[in-house]
Amino acid sequence: MDTIDNSIMIYMKNERGVAVPIFVRITDRVRVLLMEAASIRAIHRGSLAGKAFFHKERRLNADDVIGELGIAYYDTVRLQTINDLTAGTENASVDGHNITTIDHGPID
Repeated sequence: MDTIDNSIMIYMKNERGVAVPIFVRITDRVRVLLMEAASIRAIHRGSLAGKAFFHKERRLNADDVIGELGIAYYDTVRLQTINDLTAGTENASVDGHNITTIDHGPID
């Protein structure tokens, strides 16, 4: 049985800077975030192909467990286009964080 202690509120932010608060369980996998993003028009309009979630400097894998990633209450996960982030330079960044040295695979 789930309890309130098992749930956290985080912000899901898109490439345009729109952030939406959502509740997730710490035992949920990152693919739950993808399903939420697909259903929230303010976050996403169109295809999710070629996009991935990032938390701090880390690209999140669909099978990662939210609670094991260090994602905590009020943290922000960002939905970003993978091609824009990894194309070309060694120093590509998201919000000032270098992201090209970390590759944890796309969200399916």
